[in-house]
Amino acid sequence: MSQMRSHYCGLVTEALMGQVAVVAPVLTYLFHRLEERFDGRPTLLILDEAWIFLDHPLFAARIREWLKTLRKKNVAVLFATQSLADIADSSIAPAIIESCPQRILLPNDRAIEPQSRAAYARFGLNDRQIELVSRATPKRHYYLQSARGNRLFELGLGPIGLALCGASDPGSQARIDALVAEHGTGDFAARFLSGLGLGGLAFALAAQDTIANLFGSIVVAIDQPFKVGETVKIGANTGTVEDIGLRSTKPARS
Repeated sequence: MSQMRSHYCGLVTEALMGQVAVVAPVLTYLFHRLEERFDGRPTLLILDEAWIFLDHPLFAARIREWLKTLRKKNVAVLFATQSLADIADSSIAPAIIESCPQRILLPNDRAIEPQSRAAYARFGLNDRQIELVSRATPKRHYYLQSARGNRLFELGLGPIGLALCGASDPGSQARIDALVAEHGTGDFAARFLSGLGLGGLAFALAAQDTIANLFGSIVVAIDQPFKVGETVKIGANTGTVEDIGLRSTKPARS
């Protein structure tokens, strides 16, 4: 378990959940080790394929507790699941719906069907919003639902952004592993993109900055740490926010 001392830690639990004899003690140990790391530093706890956890009473109970307490320890919990029904039908659905006010929904052309519509309605979507989700373009559109408002948006990534953010297929993962094993992480983006015929180091560095700006803009749009017209201080500069764009925010210096 030495990897749990790293800044990044990933645990694959799908096989474990099928081992009835050992799942309870192992999960209890994993919970203990994870909670040791929640020391107030900003932490993102990602639960991918959430249905695996919600189907187990021990894990479900701990998730319910985490949703109520981890915010005090500066931990954000992210659920990822292919179907809203996985959450809507779980025993801890009320806690998840209440504690996760910000949701990003993927396009689903079956959202308007009665059974699916009921699940979306439980998450607070009205008929028009469900229609938007059903008509959205897969792998391009995303529907943001939050307490501050709802919006259909698209990332609009170009070929370089897509190459970096969409490298999740087995072939790309194997190529990434080979590059890191041979060259380390230095100049990774340049080597990876060059192998795809998408340019050299200059383009890779530009792509890294673009993606950083893009996701930073999404965070600003969701969390809204400041709004147009408010006074902000960034480093030694103080000014009034004049515009919040896709790639940048413009403050007027005071």
